[in-house]
Amino acid sequence: MTDTPDPTDPAYIEQLAATLNLAAEFRIPCPGHPHGHAADLRVQRRLDGNADGWAVFNDNPGNEHAWTGTEWTYRGELARAQIYRYDRQTALNEAVRIAPLETAAHIAHIARLRSELEESS
Repeated sequence: MTDTPDPTDPAYIEQLAATLNLAAEFRIPCPGHPHGHAADLRVQRRLDGNADGWAVFNDNPGNEHAWTGTEWTYRGELARAQIYRYDRQTALNEAVRIAPLETAAHIAHIARLRSELEESS
């Protein structure tokens, strides 16, 4: 068993930074979402070699949307530069910021559907 590294050790910080630079994707949970990790937001690095950038995606297979900074837009309607618009930290910050909003929007949508169903019965 190894000792816990000192989080203030410059060598350890350098190692963490190097490891972080290898990451191509992060998953940000939407806290309290009824679908759990199936509702995670994905922060993904552009890997096509043509440019550098990061994007925020929802995790709806076959109907994936990218966060444009103000709304979700179907990824097929956007140019790559519009999708991969962020640097890594900004994309992570944005995903963390909107994750609870996604949970709230989903819960409100389900409540609205239930209400409509009850009214029509």
